[in-house]
Amino acid sequence: MANSIGGAVREETVLSRKREEVQLG
Repeated sequence: MANSIGGAVREETVLSRKREEVQLG
């Protein structure tokens, strides 16, 4: 379970980073 949650958090972080890059770009 902990592994699953960690993966979800990682995915959210990656998506948020991509969104920030798009906004800045």
